[in-house]
Amino acid sequence: MSRIAFLGLGLINKNLAVAAAERGDEVVIWNRTQARVAAAVAEAPALKGADTAVAAVAGAARVHIALSDDDAVDGLLTVDVLAAIAKAGAVVVDHTTTAPNP
Repeated sequence: MSRIAFLGLGLINKNLAVAAAERGDEVVIWNRTQARVAAAVAEAPALKGADTAVAAVAGAARVHIALSDDDAVDGLLTVDVLAAIAKAGAVVVDHTTTAPNP
């Protein structure tokens, strides 16, 4: 199966991550608050936590992002994170409710 990264662990991404892990995918999760990562791994041990977003997306086939708002997404997508996504050749799926205008 695929390696999938989930950045942000609100209701959407957490449930998607658990479902993917139960399906047999290799799932790596990251959140700005590392306590959420630890809690999710404790609840679903098939999940693998990452200390950084760069580490989470390394080698991923898909990257799912679900954050609180535009500013959070802009803060996440640094040059380093974008470079890691590009190096992996990952498809990015952004579930964040963001403004329609850039």
